[in-house]
Amino acid sequence: MGHSSIFRWEIESGNDLYLIFNYDWIEDPGESRMRSTRAEGAVKVSWTFRF
Repeated sequence: MGHSSIFRWEIESGNDLYLIFNYDWIEDPGESRMRSTRAEGAVKVSWTFRF
């Protein structure tokens, strides 16, 4: 089971900042809960130069 989240902030028209988070879980059969197997994040900046 996995989950991805993307947060986007538009600084101004054509300039964006993205925060990306990914998580994976697996059900632990010995316990009645989920256990995290992977967690990662990334940052992306998109900038437009106009001239």
